[in-house]
Amino acid sequence: MKKIKIAIVIVLWWMRERGAQEWEMRSSQFQSCIESASSFADKSLELTEVNKV
Repeated sequence: MKKIKIAIVIVLWWMRERGAQEWEMRSSQFQSCIESASSFADKSLELTEVNKV
């Protein structure tokens, strides 16, 4: 979990260095990536809960 937080901080710092225009473009890509990852995590959680029952 700690490595993920460090990676996010590095990515955010890098995007800030690149400039505001790219920041806006990349932040939307980054957000959609996070959303798909979290929905995937939710689905896998649901599957594990179903398997427990």
